[in-house]
Order: sequence, then C-alpha cells, then structure tokens
Amino acid sequence: MTRILEDFNTFIKNENFNTNSWYKDLKKWIGILQAIKDNLKTKKDKVTNEIFENLISEVSNDKIKTINDFLERYFFIQSNGIANVGQGNIYDSLKNDDRSKIRDKVNNNIELLINILKEDNVKEADFLLKKLLDVNNKNRDHKAVRIRFLCTLFPQKLTTISSSDKIYELKNKMIQNLGINFTNDILEIQEKFMNELKDSNEEVYKKLVFYWYLYEKLCGQDNDHGEVKIMEEENEDNNTLNQILYGPPGTGKTYNILNKSLEIIDNEFHKENKYNEDDDEKTKKEKRKRLKEKFDEYRKSGQIEVVTFHQSYGYEEFVEGIKADIESEELKYILEDGLFRKISKLAEKNLINSKTLNNVKKDFEIVFKEVIIDKLIENNSLKIDTKQKYFNIYDINERTIFFDKAEGQSTHSLSINTLRKMYEAGENNIIKGGLAPYYNPILEILLKNSEKVIKNEKLKNYVLIIDEINRGNISKIFGELITLIEESKRLGRREETKITLPYSGDIFGIPDNLYILGTMNTADRSIALLDTALRRRFEFIEMMPAPSLLNTDIDGINLQEFLRVINDRIEYFYDKDHTVGHAYFIDVKEISTLNNVMKNKIIPLLQEYFYDDWEKIQIVLGDHDKQIKNYDAETKHRFILSRELKSNNILGFTYDNVEGKEYSYWINGDREGEEKTFTRDSYIKAYSPEILKKEIQNNIKIEKVTEVE
Repeated sequence: MTRILEDFNTFIKNENFNTNSWYKDLKKWIGILQAIKDNLKTKKDKVTNEIFENLISEVSNDKIKTINDFLERYFFIQSNGIANVGQGNIYDSLKNDDRSKIRDKVNNNIELLINILKEDNVKEADFLLKKLLDVNNKNRDHKAVRIRFLCTLFPQKLTTISSSDKIYELKNKMIQNLGINFTNDILEIQEKFMNELKDSNEEVYKKLVFYWYLYEKLCGQDNDHGEVKIMEEENEDNNTLNQILYGPPGTGKTYNILNKSLEIIDNEFHKENKYNEDDDEKTKKEKRKRLKEKFDEYRKSGQIEVVTFHQSYGYEEFVEGIKADIESEELKYILEDGLFRKISKLAEKNLINSKTLNNVKKDFEIVFKEVIIDKLIENNSLKIDTKQKYFNIYDINERTIFFDKAEGQSTHSLSINTLRKMYEAGENNIIKGGLAPYYNPILEILLKNSEKVIKNEKLKNYVLIIDEINRGNISKIFGELITLIEESKRLGRREETKITLPYSGDIFGIPDNLYILGTMNTADRSIALLDTALRRRFEFIEMMPAPSLLNTDIDGINLQEFLRVINDRIEYFYDKDHTVGHAYFIDVKEISTLNNVMKNKIIPLLQEYFYDDWEKIQIVLGDHDKQIKNYDAETKHRFILSRELKSNNILGFTYDNVEGKEYSYWINGDREGEEKTFTRDSYIKAYSPEILKKEIQNNIKIEKVTEVE
C-alpha cells in the first residue's frame, strides 16, 4: 500500500463526512452534471436549446432551469459549491461583457457546449472549452475556470484544486515528501493525483475532499484536529471580499447589508433565520428580530464595524492619525488607529491564531479586575511598591486610576487606556519619564499575573460596512491602501502585499478574512462617476425597486402598479438611478400610513429629484391636467394642485413681460378648506385613470337612481 493510500484510509476513518457541507455540495453539483452528461450520450438526435433546458431542469429538480442558469452555476459563480475561483481569475478575466458574449454564443449555438459535455477525453474537452471561452482572443487563458469545470466533468480523473499555483505547490511537496514523479503538464499532474487512489473503493467525492486535506497538510496549513478546512470552498455562497450594493433610495441596501454581513460571518444562523416565501408576517418579524440581535452581537464583539463616509471624512479617521491626548493634563499628541486599521488588526490576529497554537494572555480587563480592582475593594486602598518608595491607589473609575504618593499628595492619576496599551505590548514603550515610575510597577504586577492559556482560535470572518461609500473622497480616505484591498494582495494570499504606513511607520497589510461591504445611493452619484480605482476593486450588486414585494390591495389601491408607473415616468424624465424604492411602502397596510409616506417621504424626494419642477412632479403622480382631463373633474383626487396665475387678478392689470403662463403649485391639503388626507382615487388615477372613470360613472348612476327613488 502506498503512503498516499495509507494517509487516505486514515483520513476516511477520522473525517465525519455527514457534517461536511462542502462534501454534500460536491455530491450534489457534480452528481447533477454527471447525470446530464450520461443522459446526453443516449441522445442520437440533435439537442436543441429547449431539449437541453428540459433535461437540466428535470435532472436538477428545477435547481437549474435555463442555459444561463447552467453557465452561472458551472462557470461564472466564484464559489459554486465545487471549488472557489479567486477574483484574480474569474472576476478579472471574465468581465460582464465577456459573460454576455458567452451566454449569447451558447444560446445561439448549443452544439459546442453539448460536445464538451459528451467528450470523454480531458484534453479534447479542454480544447473545446478554450473555444467556448474565446481563450485565443484574450490576454488571459481562464485556466482556473477551465480546470474547475473539467474536474466537475471528470471527477474520477481531476481534483477540485483549480488554482494552478496550488497544483504545482502540492506536486512539489509530494515529490519532496513522498518521492512521487510528475510531468509538468497541469492536467497530467491532476490525473496523477487521482491515479494514486485508484486502488481505493471509496467514492470519488471523498477522494476530492482528501486532496484538499493533503494540500493543507503538506503546504503548511496543517489542522491539528484532523478537520478539513476547505478554505474558501466550504459553501456555495458567492461572497467576494469587496462588494458594493448600489441603487436608488429605498431599495433595501441597508436592510440587505445586514443579511449579507451575517451570511459572511455566520452562514448557518443566517440560513436558519432568513425569510421563506411561505412565512407569515409574525414569523418574518421574529426572524428579523433574531437577525438584528445577532448583528448587534457581532458589532459589540468587534467582528462587524460600521462607518458612514462623508466629504469631511479622511485618512486620519479611517487608517491612522495624530490626535490630541484628552486624558493628559498637558497638551500632547498621540498616534491613534482609525476604524479600518483597528478591525484589520483584529482580523489579522484571528487569521494568524487560527493557523497555529498560541500562548495567549488573559484579557486586560480580567487581570486588571483580579489583581487591582478586587484588592482595592477588599482593602479600601492598594499599596504599590516602587523601586525607591511606594504609592497608594485609593480610587478607580472607568478611565482613571487615582493615587497618593508616599508623601501624601493626592493630585495624581494614571490612564487605564495607556496602561492597557502597555499590557498588550508587554512593556512600557509609551512613557519613559514623568509618571513612568508609577505605571511600571502596576504593569509588572499585571504581567506577572497574566497566566497564559493555550487555545487554538477558530478562523472568523470580519466585516467592515461603509455606508454611503460614494459620498467620501476615496483617494483622501484610503490613500495608499487602495491597492491592498484587492483580493489577490490580501494577507494569506499568494501575492500578499504590505506597505509602510506614513505616520507610525508600521508594516501593514489587509487580511483575507476581512470583508468590505459598501452601500451607494445612485441618486447622489452615478456609479459611472465613482472613483476608477475603487470601481476596479469592488464587485457591484445592483438593487433596484421591487414592486412585486408590495401589497396589491390597500383599500382597493394596487401599490405594485402605483410604484411601477411612477418609476416609469421618473425614468422617462430622468434615469433609473433616481427611481423610488419599494422599501418606502414595504410596511404599508392601510391608507392612513400610505398617506403619511406619500406626504413626508415620496413627495419631498420628488422635489429633490426635479429641483422643485412641480409640473414634472404632477406628471409623475398623474396629476397633470392633460393626463386626467377626461376622467377627473374633481381636484380632491390629486396629490399636487395648481392654478394659473393671471396678472389681472393679482396685479390689477395685464402684465406682458412674463413668457408663457405662470402657475402656483401646492400639496393637496396644505391650504385652508382642503382635506388633510389623500383619497384612494388619487392613487388609482395615477396608474389607471380608466378605473377612476368607471367609478365616477358608477357614482353618477347611483346618484340618478337615488333621485328617481
């Protein structure tokens, strides 16, 4: 028995595959493709688009219904349940335009894809894949995308390690440690990997999982617990490190950023508590409450941080800067980490600790309470010996230690925050004179009692949420760090990059377990105007109004139709970036709430969009005379009222210096004698004035019948 086979058998005994979510995904998605492949081989007639889509829908139980669904699952998704393809491979090489061309190519000629799926030879299939992906016309060869699809097509022959760098790295380690010989052809190396396990009767999916375990073991990422860290392939969720949710106001960007944060940090909890289509309102509220509580819990622990960009926000607040020390009695300045550096430090510390066993001190708060606060409470005073004399601590609050010198003076204090920094550094590298003789003995006591415990941290993801990311000056805020946020340059990646920070001189990099999520209101600024460097480094997820989520019957008002129609009109006058989001209406259950939303949210938003051009606002809401002259003679069924300003009536004479007609506009209900609420017919006539005409005619009939009676 070979050494590889021995290791594999040991691995099989130790691994609980029923709890491995990646293993389950492998079986599902590779199994579906194999079933499609086997079925196609039995078909002798030409396979049309319709036949292919019927086949994939049937085989996948409607998980994949269309050709585009198939391409998305097996080619375009970064982490598709089989293997993860890094941003440098798929998101830089297969841009949106390239994907559109591939979709068009396959939809217009399915035969090339069918031939790939029927092919039994790995290299011939790869040759056809290059044609499909237009490799000859590109600077890049989409190698990782091709290898991932080939391993799905030939799981008996190729592993799911799609990165050529990792394949060569594992090959070299196997040569060094196991004496196995390889060629330099990447597909032949892959086939050699799987051939080493040919004598095992275990299913192929376990072999595929094993090779990731072997990579981790031989290439310096060993897991002492025998657990398989499938790195970024553990689930099928498409969570790239840098994402921006963008769209008009009220499209749920902030709402969804909470969901996405939890999906990244605690995917199992998110899956358990996300909405299902059949959930009732009570269940939805309970789930949302649990999600919000979990989100707040992670914020409190430092795993999630939230910041809002604005025009005055800068590098000093975000990364690091020099600020006045407000705790000092004298005027002095200290170097302070910004929000981004703080969360980067936490993420990096966890990344390092998750890979090795660490000796970790007790948290400062714990040891400070044990050896200082508790003893002070017990004795009302705590004597601290110095090299020459002593001093007595007589009081402590949240920020300060108050003490008397041996001579009895009581006007002295020490900063707990400064002491904390010394403790974390393991030495006093902050204060060399002045109060140093008083800090040092306390620090010595703390360090002496910081009993070390051994623990291996679980790898955690961290999330930085940047709200209104487009409102900040990106160059001013990120500075030289803009290049470091690229996925390929993160700490832990093969091309990891570090820089020297300008103020502290520290070496700094961004860990690959820190996710940056941004929100962007397109009504403030178009995505086309966003900083080019930022655009290249983020994946953009568009969030547009979703009228289908709204109620269709609020006292006879169809909110879905109302929102759809006013947005069509806004887009006609302006663009889709200035439409109205569904979130404004999502909780509306009765007309009184709807009226409040219209008056206090929607109409002011339209005023902002159209710079108080009230005629256009009238048209958007269906209030213009030319829109309703055939249907509604009553002004009470309008949101915005208007009247012509005639000079004779106002000035007392005809004034000819005004071009065209002048109008006065106001919101219905703002003037004396007007109803303070909008009528249901105000909404109906906005999207379907014909309905209103019928209702008016019915009212006339009713009145006539009443008169006859």
